[in-house]
Formats: sequence, structure tokens, C-alpha cells
Amino acid sequence: MFKRGTLILIMLLLTVGGAQAADQHFFYDDGSTETCIGGAAADFVWLQYFDTDGRVDTITHVSTAIGSVTYPGGDAPSHYGAYVYVWDDPNNDGDPSDAVLLGQGHGYVRNVNTDLFTHYPLDEPVTVSSRYFIGARVCSDNSCWPKPLDMSQASNGRSWSVTTGYMTFDPYDLTNNDNPLVEQDTTSYPGVWLLRAHCFNPEVDGQSFDWSIDPLDVPGWDERTGDWTVTGRQLVSEASASNQTITRQVKVLADGCVEVQGIYGDGVGLRYAGAVVRYISDTDRIMVKLQDNGDNGYFDTCYVYEDTSIIFSEYGQNYGSEPTLQVAFTGTSLQVRIDTDNDGTWEHEYPVTVTTTQNGYVGLAAYNQCCFDDWYCGPSAGAWGGGTLIDFQDVPEDYWYHGGGQSLYDYYHGLYFYPTTNILESTVYGYNDVVFPWHSSDAVLSTDHSNLLRVYFAEEKNHVGFWYATANGDGIAEAYDVDDNLLDTAVLLENPGVNNYISLDAPGIEYVEIRHGSQDYTVIDDLEYRPVNVMQNTVDAAFTCNPLSGTLPFAVNMAVELTNPHPTQTRRIAGQIFVRLANGASYGNWRNGFTTLGPLGSYTASWTQNLPALSALVGTNRFSLSALDVTPAPWNQPPYAPSGDGEVRACNITASAP
Repeated sequence: MFKRGTLILIMLLLTVGGAQAADQHFFYDDGSTETCIGGAAADFVWLQYFDTDGRVDTITHVSTAIGSVTYPGGDAPSHYGAYVYVWDDPNNDGDPSDAVLLGQGHGYVRNVNTDLFTHYPLDEPVTVSSRYFIGARVCSDNSCWPKPLDMSQASNGRSWSVTTGYMTFDPYDLTNNDNPLVEQDTTSYPGVWLLRAHCFNPEVDGQSFDWSIDPLDVPGWDERTGDWTVTGRQLVSEASASNQTITRQVKVLADGCVEVQGIYGDGVGLRYAGAVVRYISDTDRIMVKLQDNGDNGYFDTCYVYEDTSIIFSEYGQNYGSEPTLQVAFTGTSLQVRIDTDNDGTWEHEYPVTVTTTQNGYVGLAAYNQCCFDDWYCGPSAGAWGGGTLIDFQDVPEDYWYHGGGQSLYDYYHGLYFYPTTNILESTVYGYNDVVFPWHSSDAVLSTDHSNLLRVYFAEEKNHVGFWYATANGDGIAEAYDVDDNLLDTAVLLENPGVNNYISLDAPGIEYVEIRHGSQDYTVIDDLEYRPVNVMQNTVDAAFTCNPLSGTLPFAVNMAVELTNPHPTQTRRIAGQIFVRLANGASYGNWRNGFTTLGPLGSYTASWTQNLPALSALVGTNRFSLSALDVTPAPWNQPPYAPSGDGEVRACNITASAP
């Protein structure tokens, strides 16, 4: 394979800092390419080596640029597949010849020749505790140049590649490919790839379905029945008189909460939009649906199904044509909430008792064509509900960047924005809403030539969330208390052209600080916040497994820690470990129990788990710890914190055949 173009380079040697100290993203590149590698119809694979330096990290996403802004042309076409991988380095020698595949994911080629990163989720998060490789692959039947190379950084043995025949790549044995593995510094074009590993908090999942292309399937979701697509920045069911279901990959919950906006769609007639929880199959699940029974053009009936039987119904209502539906489920308790006009108030609430309490997938259901937007899933309704939502609409033109230019500062009661902030709107004066789209209506909040935004609250909060779009590098959001102590942090991954939801959660948030790499490259929309007295953080959990790989039979040390971080209240905490073996078998109640913990108290347990030489264990086995606050009445009622707070921790153990 050959380098694209002819490069004359006077290189400025930069200090190589290695993987970043923060435990949420790891990279070597400086964010820009000097060239790209390719030149044939083939499978192109580029790999990068990392070391956790003694940490235990859970990799959830791999991101990469494709091509190079310096030498555009010979593009990998959009709609072509892009694949990402994580491998273990079993002998920690930095050579991928014996790498063991731990996980993989896929998506679509995007942002070609722009040096912009696209983030691809793994099918399942992968836990690493020593040295490992990440990789990306693009397969093309046309001559293209996909591998993005940063020549300002030396590989030092960390960056590799392999090229093989079209559609013949073997990820399980990297030596079983047409061409040998190549370490990049041994070539005429040394450097590192624009290739990064990321750790996301798996507890709260938010999607706005703002893909800039219409994919052939829906990345990150399993289409159980029906043909689902992402069209017009919404998830859309098939226009068919049939029951259709789609579930979120990896998201298996016994207790939790889902929330989504259901949109009636075109035409009038029998249809429903709903949510499924504890889903095993279309005949073994709980389904809550809003249905039009009277050709009204809006949803007039609410049903709750357990398996195939109706256990609750409410007729003759007007739930609107674009309501928000929330389903919270804990044990035998199901709480259905409906916000008919999306103003942050639940106009309808229905408590329902169920008997189906097993672990299962969460997702969506429809009959005929409906649309869905703004999906959330988390451990409890308190993950986002019960607060205030600001959408930055209907702000006077005096505060528009292209209007009067006046800073928003204290326009909203109880909020203070610093430094200068303005409203960008796309209808009257316009702005680049393709790269920085709004999340609702047509307005966003933007800083005026600053890469820093602070939001101060007149009263302490315990949850702050928002939707964001950013370009030209990742950013970071941090929550602080009144004494400037850091309470929580979250990474804003570069996402031009889409929206992503992010939240900060901790008691006593006085202000939030949002920073990004370059001025005028981040906007936020739909800011939500919740006061301290609505929800308290009452559960922290840790779950470790060591070693994470071995040849059967071998022993693994497992350790669980449950913590009550509440500073003044005693809480009852339950823990349950869910197991999924490599052959697909699942055990929803493998180990479980509960304990009462005093303020700031914790409970730990550890044991040696022997993995016998069974064929069912060969491959990746997942162990998931679910921690839940199950404090009974009256200690879960005001002035005490409510029960229901939860946390999930997991580790993957890869077993090789003896």
C-alpha cells in the first residue's frame, strides 16, 4: 500500500504525552493528519497499543478519523461499513501477533477527509487492566485511502496496520491475513493514527437519533420485528399494519426507567407508539403503548401489556400527537407517566402492579408508522426527571448573537451564565446548524468567542443535563460545589452534525463549567436541572474481576463494594449479579443480597470463582453487578431521600479452550 500524495515535511518534534491521564479517553495524536494510507480495493485495518498503567478501564467506544484533510480524494464512500475492535495483549509485549479479541462494534463511514472523529460503540463494553490494542477497519471495493496518519508523533512501537483482501479480514488471528502486520515506524511514513479509546458512563443512555445519513440499519439497536430506520433525525418504524419492536443493544435491566417522545406520524388511523421493558421476546415482556383507537390523529388510549395480556387500560383521553412517555419499573411496581405537551409536567400518571420482574432488554414498540425522538434509559426515573427544562426558545432578539448581542447573563430566574453568552437561532438570521444542530425548535446557547461556559445556580442542584454539539476536538463538563470542590465530570466527545445528551450528578452542585478546545465550537440546548431535595445520590458500586482472561480451567478473584455516599442518612442497598456466558446462556440472579449501610458506610465482599473447562465458557463471559437503593417506607419518603437510585458495574472475562 502507498501513501496518498507527495509530502515534503519539515517536522517539528513535539513531546509525546502518551495516553491521557483522564480515565475517559486515551490517545496519542494531536488531532490532525499529515497524510493518509491506502490505495487499493481491500480491507484496511489500523491498530494502536495502550497501557492502563495499573488502572482498570472499561472501554465503551473507539473513535477514528477516516482519510486526511491534507490529501482528500479516493474517498471511502459513506454507507460503507466501519468496524472497531479491542484486543488484549496477553504477554504485554506490544506486538499484536498474538492479540486476543475482546470486543468489537460497527457503524458507517462518516466525515471522510475532514480529520473529524466518528465515535463507534462496542457491542458490549470491554474491561482492560493492563496492555491492549484498539483498531479500526474500513472495507472498500474501490481504491481508497482511509488510514489517518499523524506524522508529528512517533509511533515508538505503538501503531500498527494490516491490509488484506476485500472482505477477508480475520480479527481473531491477526497473522491470518494476506499481508503481515506492520509497525508504522518501520515504514517510510512513521507516525500514530487518529485512533482513540473512550470510557463512557454506561448508566444513563441518551440518543436523539441525529444521524446525518440514513443508515441501512440502526447502529446500537436490535431490530426484533419490523424494518426500522433513522430518517429526518428520528427513529421511524415501518409503515406496516404489524407489531414492531426494537431493543437497545447491551441494555439489560431488571429495574430502571425509559423515557421517549412518541410522534404520531403522517395520516390517520390505528397505530401505537410505546416502550418495552424486561423484554425477552414479543410474548415475554412488559409493553406500555399509547394508541389511537378512534382515527383521531392523536393518541387516545394507554395500554399496559404483560406478556400478551392487557393488565391496564385508560380510554378516551387526549395524550396529544407528540407526547413524552416515561416508564419506571422496580420490582412489581410499574409507574407510567405521560407529558402530553412536553412542558416538563406529567399530565397523566398511572401506577400498575406487574408480576414479570426478570432481567430483560429495554426498547420501543410500534404498530404502523410512528416516529421516536429523545430516548433516555437509566437506573431510575430520578436520573433525569423532576426538574426544570430550559430550551432557549422565545428569548428576545436583544439576546441573540445576530440581534442585539446582549449577554444572557441573568435572563433566567435562578441562573447566571458567564462569561458572555448569546442565543443562536436558525430561522431568522441563521447560523451553521448543520454542524451545530439545535436539539429542539431552532435555538441554542453559545458562548461569544470563548471556549469556557459557566452556569451558576442560585440554589444547589443534584443533577444537570443538556444536549450538546461540538467540533474541533473533545471537551469536558465539570460540576463544582460552593467551595469549588470537583463533584462530577463528563467528557463531551466531538460530534459535529449531531446531538448527544450528557449529565452531571452529585448532591450540592453550585455551578457547572464547560470547556472545549477552540472558541465558538460548542453549543448546548435543552438544559435541565433538578434541586437537591428531589433526589439524593445514595448508591455507589464497584465490581472487579482479576484476571480478566485465561486458559480453562482457571480461577478469578471477584470483589464487590457497595457504598452509601449519603452524608446523613442510613440506606438499605441491594446487589445482584447477572451472568451471560459466552454461549449466550443467561443467569439473572446468580448472586444477590442486601445490606443496611450507615451514612458514608460501605460493604465489601470478595471470593475466588473457579471457571471449569466447559465449552460454554470459551469466549467472552459477562458479569454485571446491579446495585439498587431499596430503602423501605417511611425512610424513603421526605425529608429522607427516595429509594430507587441505582448503579451498574460490569466486567468481561475471556476464557480460552484448554
